[in-house]
This record gives sequence, structure tokens and C-alpha cells, in this order.
Amino acid sequence: MENEYKNFETTGLILLEAGLDYHDPALVAEICNRAGLLEEWNSADGESFESVLDRALEILKEDL
Repeated sequence: MENEYKNFETTGLILLEAGLDYHDPALVAEICNRAGLLEEWNSADGESFESVLDRALEILKEDL
């Protein structure tokens, strides 16, 4: 299944994630994919997924 966020600009993904009061799995997967952390995201457990997402957001913001 194709990710619904694939065609979003990176800035849009970051803003959308910041505006949500929950984590949309498809959105987080696209963010992590663009940051090169999809494998880490897929293997993260309940304790570490936030840190993977935070790192992915840091990576993407560095490239803006």
C-alpha cells in the first residue's frame, strides 16, 4: 500500500506532525523514511519509537 503522505513536501510533513495530538503511523513512517531511519522505525518498540521519530525530525529540519 502506498503511503498517503508520499507526495507531501517535507516541510508539510513536519508541520503536520507538529500539529497532531497523536502519532499517525503512516505520517511517521514517511518522515522516518525520508530521514533514512525507516528500518529503525520498523524495529522500534513502545519505548524507543519516540526517540526514532525525534531523530528523524532533527535530520529533516537540518536539510531545510
